[in-house]
Amino acid sequence: MIGKRLKKLITLGGLVAIREVWGLGCNLYLMTYQPRVVWKNLLEKKNRWQLRLVGGAAILPTIGYLVARIGYDKAKYGFIQPGYGKVFWTAVGVQILVGWFWGYWFYRTIKNK
Repeated sequence: MIGKRLKKLITLGGLVAIREVWGLGCNLYLMTYQPRVVWKNLLEKKNRWQLRLVGGAAILPTIGYLVARIGYDKAKYGFIQPGYGKVFWTAVGVQILVGWFWGYWFYRTIKNK
């Protein structure tokens, strides 16, 4: 009895995850050439989960790099190395540009609503 419910719950959770990941992929692809349309659709549908996912996608690569760097340093050296290197600062620069671009179109979408 519990096994069937658990299996059904896992199946439904997997389907919801697939749906959200698919929507995120579509939204990120469309953000490259139609950012205003994406923001407008997300705000009109009041899809808060996708808004958070798309908004967080601008900063997640830098956070992922930091987490991986901390784990690697702890495993290899036993402590966290001071300094980040060129890869980190390049990633931060790209994230700032992407965040500015998305923020600009988000502002324009809200302003003209």
